[in-house]
Amino acid sequence: MHQEITIDFSEINNYSEFYSTLRKKIKFPKYFGDNLDALYDILSGDLEMPLKIRFIRLDVNKRRKFSSLLEMMKIAEQDIQGFTFRMN
Repeated sequence: MHQEITIDFSEINNYSEFYSTLRKKIKFPKYFGDNLDALYDILSGDLEMPLKIRFIRLDVNKRRKFSSLLEMMKIAEQDIQGFTFRMN
């Protein structure tokens, strides 16, 4: 089963809001910690692939604010078979 998830950043202003939105779209294990290392670990081991995650409505300020997240998602796309990341 191919799963595609879209995260709209128009109402996301910080990492807490991002993880809250992501939790509504993906069922994470209870032990998931709201941080980039935990997100990478979940993507690389616990989630069924193929999976496509798309970020939309990231203005310039949000691209700066979430630059670590964006970089991690690009690395995950290279490292994890079946994982695709896009933003527009």
